[in-house]
Amino acid sequence: MVYLFFSVLSFAITLHFIYYNVKNKYNYNQCIFICFCLCVGGYIGAKLLGIFVMVYRNRLCTIKELLLYGDMVYYGGLYGALNSGIILVKINFISSEFYKKYIICSIPLFHTISRCGCFFSGCCYGKTLGNVKIPVQLLESMCELIIFFIIFYMDEKINKLVCYFVMYGIARFCLEFLRGDIERGIIYGISISQWLSIINIIVCLIWYLSKKLENKNVKKYN
Repeated sequence: MVYLFFSVLSFAITLHFIYYNVKNKYNYNQCIFICFCLCVGGYIGAKLLGIFVMVYRNRLCTIKELLLYGDMVYYGGLYGALNSGIILVKINFISSEFYKKYIICSIPLFHTISRCGCFFSGCCYGKTLGNVKIPVQLLESMCELIIFFIIFYMDEKINKLVCYFVMYGIARFCLEFLRGDIERGIIYGISISQWLSIINIIVCLIWYLSKKLENKNVKKYN
């Protein structure tokens, strides 16, 4: 119930963030539909990756248990929400500028609030230091809030999605060492989320270097 409250709160804050910035082009109902699509995509992605983690850890359960109580993994939700946004662009419901400017920025904002829900509901907890558990959920929430402000006010010429993946990947990789729950899945000493962080950062670096090389070649032949 606690996490549901924070999920609704995250939805409401993200909705008003998007509406406030695009109210001259999109009405309130359209913004609700956009946020709803992002949440559905995020939920499906988070559940699918959660299923993978549960299968990996041999934690099989019924369909009902999976839907109501099964694991949800943030990276899966991130991929799902981003792809939902891409679908909205493909069907011309939103522009690519809208996607780059507001959809990408709304994700760390949403996660800032929802991660607080993890803290108050007691999941995704940190290691015990003395008699106190490290509030790793709140640390991640603070990181997401900082990232949100950085990419929101970032120059529009810079790829915000790449910057988000790199900044969040570094933060998540480091914070995972403070996590105390083993439910998230460990492969060769590090968590699945850490592996995904590494992959995301490598892909972003490859993209950046390829763009650099491409621009260098254009200048050379011009």
